[in-house]
Amino acid sequence: MLKKLLFFILFFSSYAEASLSYTVQYIGIDDTSVVKTLRSSTQLSTLKKRPPDSINAVRYRAESDIPAILNVLHAFGYYEARVEIQVEEGFETAVVIVDIDPGPVYKIEKFRIDIKESKEKNGPPAIELKNIGITLGKSMNAEREVSAELKILQILSECGYPLSSITDRKIVVDGESKTVRINLEVTPGPFSKFGPLTIEGNKRVKPLFFKEKLEWKEGASYNSALVDETQKALVESGLFSSVIITHGQKLDNEKELPMLVEVAESRHRSINIGVSYQTYYGPGITVGWENRNMAGLGQRLSLQGDVTERSHTGLGTYIFPNFGRIGQDYVWQAQAMHQDIIPYSERTYNITNRLEIRTHKKIRMSIGARGERLYVTGSPQNGTYWLIEAPFYFAWNGSNSLLNPTKGLFFQLAANPSMSIQEGKGYIRSVFSAGNYLPLTPKHRFVIAQKLTIGSILSKDEHLIPLSKRLYGGSEEDLRGYAYQSVSPLNSDNQPYGGRSAFFFTLETRFRLSKTIGLVPFFDMGNVYEEILPTFEGRWLKSLGIGVRYFSFMGPFRLDVGFPLEKREDIDNNYRILASIGQTF
Repeated sequence: MLKKLLFFILFFSSYAEASLSYTVQYIGIDDTSVVKTLRSSTQLSTLKKRPPDSINAVRYRAESDIPAILNVLHAFGYYEARVEIQVEEGFETAVVIVDIDPGPVYKIEKFRIDIKESKEKNGPPAIELKNIGITLGKSMNAEREVSAELKILQILSECGYPLSSITDRKIVVDGESKTVRINLEVTPGPFSKFGPLTIEGNKRVKPLFFKEKLEWKEGASYNSALVDETQKALVESGLFSSVIITHGQKLDNEKELPMLVEVAESRHRSINIGVSYQTYYGPGITVGWENRNMAGLGQRLSLQGDVTERSHTGLGTYIFPNFGRIGQDYVWQAQAMHQDIIPYSERTYNITNRLEIRTHKKIRMSIGARGERLYVTGSPQNGTYWLIEAPFYFAWNGSNSLLNPTKGLFFQLAANPSMSIQEGKGYIRSVFSAGNYLPLTPKHRFVIAQKLTIGSILSKDEHLIPLSKRLYGGSEEDLRGYAYQSVSPLNSDNQPYGGRSAFFFTLETRFRLSKTIGLVPFFDMGNVYEEILPTFEGRWLKSLGIGVRYFSFMGPFRLDVGFPLEKREDIDNNYRILASIGQTF
């Protein structure tokens, strides 16, 4: 019995020692960058989930970290730093106190870049310190110094010197003046031009596709920025799981640098099935098929069907990417759609071809032509229409995100001149929107977002305009407290028949309560008018509400509850619930 008792005592005592945990406190240093680096690079932090067996083992681990801690402090310019470590044993958890006396921070007094002379006529460019992130008089930072060296090589590679290298580095630390002097010796190598291209790894993608994606031309001076743009374009094509572009280490007989593109092709065909839910349209299902490598040239063919309680849509799309130039796509699209909503029931068949243009990272635009056969029933103005349209779209987005913007401005214009074949007359429908996001806290946890929308349909006779082409309010983006598409001029039976102008304003206060949860009180106002331009006469409809956001890897899931402040009898409910993905705007 005594032996068994002794065994249990030894067993549980050893188990208790093996489960000894500890916390780490850094004191004496106010530099948050230093503390953050220490927490990510020392054994005390990285091995914290693997606690030592005893308090002595904790002390050994802590003392073994002193050289690493000093290296971090030196890297941030604290060359006279001293470190003392104390380990205090608690009941269940030990406390490791890292007491740092940083001493003075050394500053950069001199940073010299010596580029060896080149045999070329023009030679490599001079490099200014501001272009590589170095400021004299600023504290020494090893990470910043390494980044500066990389920027030097990048600048040279963008100017025809991709074979340049840092051949010597001298760092002098002066204890008297508390300064650092740095001298870099750079060998630029020969001036280089883009040489012949070799492609490896492609099986179903034709070489012509790669040549159309190239931002550079053979024989032109080497520029690494063009290489980066080409690699980005190849990755964004969706045809490859990896893309690596490299160059040779010496010039060929033509004094050009051979280029190599290595790719691993991904699957080019895919099938997608999904479910959705929209407040007004109800639950839905989506089925699609896509081939991203038609003709072996990265052309895309996609077929998609969407079915909800109130709508059925079939869509076929053929895309010629980079048509004529990089960032310009030519699109053919055929669509059949039926939807049954409050103002009308609609069946439409159309064919569209358009040019989609990306002239800048922030700018998107498209222009095209469309032929449409349209049937409108169940409305105050039924009819059958043959339309020829020329849709135009322009958008500038200066925000920091598409699904969850917290800073910046945006504006967009959608214009659609249309001609009725039967009447020989037409109209122009235009909608302009602009907005901004104003963060009120450093980490953008509190953001004011606002959006203004103005719409107008220029026409002499409103009867030429099909009801489905007119302007309405009461959507997921405007006047959220009112029934879907019900904000409109009404007939004697309180049926909406659309207007020729509209004005909407939305204000949201977006609170980020945690990493995954947000709260969004909102206010909407506006109206729709029969006239070509908003008259601002009569009462404006207003809605007030509250929204909840769940932030996921796909973007924020949105749930809004809106209340109409100007409730219309027999038309509006007491509240309206909306669910979607992404912020309202």
